[in-house]
Amino acid sequence: MKAVVHIGLPKAGSSTLQDFLQLNADALSRQGFCYRRFDSVDVCQREYLSVVFAATGRNFDDPVQSVAAGMRTQAEVTDRAAALDKWIAKEIAQSDADAWLISNEFLSSVVMRFDGQAAVHDWLRARFSDVRYVIYLRDQAAWTVSMYSQKLRDGFDDRFEDHLAKTTPRNYAKLADHWAHLVGAKNFYVRLLEPSALHEGDLIADFCNIAKIDLSALERPAANNLGYSRRCAAAVRALNAAVGRVLPRQSTVSRAIRKLGRIVAEAALNNGPTLQLTIAQRDALMAPVANSNEALRRRWFAHRPTLFGTSPIQHVHEGNPTGIAKGALN
Repeated sequence: MKAVVHIGLPKAGSSTLQDFLQLNADALSRQGFCYRRFDSVDVCQREYLSVVFAATGRNFDDPVQSVAAGMRTQAEVTDRAAALDKWIAKEIAQSDADAWLISNEFLSSVVMRFDGQAAVHDWLRARFSDVRYVIYLRDQAAWTVSMYSQKLRDGFDDRFEDHLAKTTPRNYAKLADHWAHLVGAKNFYVRLLEPSALHEGDLIADFCNIAKIDLSALERPAANNLGYSRRCAAAVRALNAAVGRVLPRQSTVSRAIRKLGRIVAEAALNNGPTLQLTIAQRDALMAPVANSNEALRRRWFAHRPTLFGTSPIQHVHEGNPTGIAKGALN
């Protein structure tokens, strides 16, 4: 059995692809594709990180992530990796599928060191006859704005300007070169989350084209993980700050209060003007990665005059991260 592994990036359509795969799991099996989750409620398939953490002795930097993944200690990491080994061996033995599908955006965000990438690749190669990787890269400025909404969802209360000041844009050329060197360029698909760069101008169609999935009979998920308007972002930030003054961010009570507040704010306030970078802010943010983006363009996208678009970037929701719906552009 071969494997097709979507490794992110976060805030670059990952939720869309994960919802698509889960929604169509039965239909995909009829096409010879197996999409299974070790933990049925963990849409991000963080179980695969147990392989990396067991091999390297590391864990999530954010303790909230460790709690959510059930891997707070090294003993829990070891137990999770052993359980994953046993589970996947059974699933593969019982399946007559041609390909195993994985979508875990943390493999390109949490797993940033070369030894971690090698650990997960070696683990997959030991179980599958052929392993292909797919990564979607999003304009760093748009990614930064989108990540601000995510940080607010996670309970942080930074001002937008402070978030920008603390953000170091990702060097995509270095990331792609590391993975391509490790797995071989022919096994590594670098894709841009740009309308003109996607197959049929559509994220799901693009992934299906790479994986050789017939999209025609499959369903599309509803948009989710909506980005925040300015009003909604301000309300959620104020809520996080108020709760944070009396409760730890990772406590169960704190998370429950914030979740309830977010639901109310998103229903009442998530409309109107979006969070948006000024041209000056965008230029300042993109300057440190201008040379690496150009190196990436030359190696992987020489046919494109620029890697990403050049217009000022406003926030769009991650459920439709390029603003693209099938046959529509907003």
